[in-house]
Amino acid sequence: MKEVNKDSPLPLYYQLKDLIMEKIELEKYKPGDKLPTEEELCEKYNLSRTTVRNALKDLENKGLIRRERSLGTFVSLSKISQGPKTLKSFTEDMIDRGYTPYSKELERKVIKSYGIVSKKLQIEDGERVIYIKRLRFANNKPMGIQEAFLPYSRFPTLLSEVEEVQSLYSLLKEKYNIVIKSAKETYRAVLLNEVEAKLLDSPDNSPAFYVERIGFDLNERPIEFVKSLMKADKYEVTIDLSKD
Repeated sequence: MKEVNKDSPLPLYYQLKDLIMEKIELEKYKPGDKLPTEEELCEKYNLSRTTVRNALKDLENKGLIRRERSLGTFVSLSKISQGPKTLKSFTEDMIDRGYTPYSKELERKVIKSYGIVSKKLQIEDGERVIYIKRLRFANNKPMGIQEAFLPYSRFPTLLSEVEEVQSLYSLLKEKYNIVIKSAKETYRAVLLNEVEAKLLDSPDNSPAFYVERIGFDLNERPIEFVKSLMKADKYEVTIDLSKD
């Protein structure tokens, strides 16, 4: 489980937001649960009231919590979800939409798995995972931020074999003969915070899709866990519906 690290370059409110979001995703805080008060969060994590309020505001903008006057702050109820039926990588998706895709790596490293990452990849906390953070472009315009996690035990030489990852799906197929056969995606409507908006060249609090994807191989083993923020004014989801 993450903790707030005052030596980290990430803003404290951003760390607290991620920590609470992880607890919601792991159902430590379940839909409808009341969160600790601002005072309790300040005391527990040794943070200022302003820092805690900024974190809660960001979570509220992302639709994860709701604040009710005189009653407190609660985890939002689960949402009805539907998703596209055709599995595509970002590169394939952009090409199909008539754009020229490009990726800029922001970070790549091997880290220890934790919490939600371990759960999604079905591995133990503390196991090594490959972490790749990329800024995704279409026609040289930023479209989204993606953070990919892959089990290191499956791809120990992945990061040393390429200078920069463009299409992860193509790389896995070419280097390891692994095809992402199926995936499960979850979408939420959110607002970009200051850090995210700057990367995406957007105003603060611009609308975006927050997307989580788990990709599975032919044996239905999880190969990747990806967290994405996609600009809502540039990106859309098409859903095919049919009756049985």
